[in-house]
Amino acid sequence: MKIKAKLEAKYLLIIIVNAHLWLSPAFSHGQVGGQESQGLVIAVLKFTNNTDVFAYDELAASIPEILKTELSRYPQLIVVERQRIEKILSEQALSLTGFIDEASVQQVGQLLGAKFILTGEISRINSQLRIDCHIISVETGQVKGEKIVGPGGDVLEKMLQLLASNIFYNLTGEGNFQSTAQLRNYPTGWFLVGTVMTAITSGITHFASRSAYNSYQDATRLDDINRYYNRANNFRKARNGFVAAAGVLTLTTVIMWLIERGQSNRIYAGVYPGKPPEPFLAIHLDQNVSIKWTIHF
Repeated sequence: MKIKAKLEAKYLLIIIVNAHLWLSPAFSHGQVGGQESQGLVIAVLKFTNNTDVFAYDELAASIPEILKTELSRYPQLIVVERQRIEKILSEQALSLTGFIDEASVQQVGQLLGAKFILTGEISRINSQLRIDCHIISVETGQVKGEKIVGPGGDVLEKMLQLLASNIFYNLTGEGNFQSTAQLRNYPTGWFLVGTVMTAITSGITHFASRSAYNSYQDATRLDDINRYYNRANNFRKARNGFVAAAGVLTLTTVIMWLIERGQSNRIYAGVYPGKPPEPFLAIHLDQNVSIKWTIHF
């Protein structure tokens, strides 16, 4: 009985010690071995729709969630959960405003335990979607900005990936700032190779046709005349086909090259002109897969 009592007391002591360790501030605040776990705490609030397009309200509401997901990929950042943000904003009567002043930002940030608050708005520049993100320091109230401009719509996630990368660089100084990014890669190189090979083949068939035609001119026997004439004619038809194919491939390669490097296939960040730069030749694709050409002088 005494041995059993001693064992029960031993196990009870172990449980009490473990419970004390888990509930201690060192564990609850991420401190192990006397060191506090590294991580910059940020909170992403609502983004406002500054356009007159009602459908963009849903777009503005989805931006914070996507941005949180992208920012949480960086281990140096700790993103406050949405439920905690909504609880604090509700308690501060700010959940429906979409805008908070400097004093409220600092108060909310302190309640959330965040170092920085992220908020912003969306707007339109011609046909492009612009997302402005305000990075507010809870400690000083200082505001820094990051923006992204792109087609929006189905490329919104890629836009926010670039925005998150630049926000991470702004907050930590790590990584690289990207001023622009390409959305889609087209097989322009393969079409260029196909164009060159087709052009070379058309040149070969041209010289073969000329050679057969010269042999036809020099032939004296009837069967040689017919044979060289038919050969020259066949090579001429093949040459014409390869020339036409080379022309189509050349045009396709040029169009693909222009689309790949066009404004509609790029995302801009950082410094962006009030009006997008106009290329000499602009090609626009609509949903019906029709091509519109615009030449600027």
